[in-house]
Amino acid sequence: MTRTLVIASLLAGLTLGAGCARLGDSVARLNPFGPDTKTQGRGVEAKLTTLGDKRNFRIRVTPVLADIREIRAEARYAATQHCIGRIGSSEVDWVIDPATGEIAEPIEGNAMVFRGRCRS
Repeated sequence: MTRTLVIASLLAGLTLGAGCARLGDSVARLNPFGPDTKTQGRGVEAKLTTLGDKRNFRIRVTPVLADIREIRAEARYAATQHCIGRIGSSEVDWVIDPATGEIAEPIEGNAMVFRGRCRS
């Protein structure tokens, strides 16, 4: 009787463990900051450089011919990672183009350039 309970408990634990592993995979895919949602692997790459202090930064996203939504997502991802790591907050104040009211996206060579400041 005891042996049967031990075996049943082990089988139940293994079954639940397998279900949790699948749940963990699903949660990782839903995480907006997880590696599965980053545009890496689609040919879009961001390079962040700090300007002056740790709060001001510049992001170059290449290639300039990529989809604008992917370019902006890559810039937001890089800025969020930077600000959380340096300041502890994900809030960013972006440099705005006064003519359009949108985030300024000047082009330098094969890259769009974004500038921002981590908000504390």
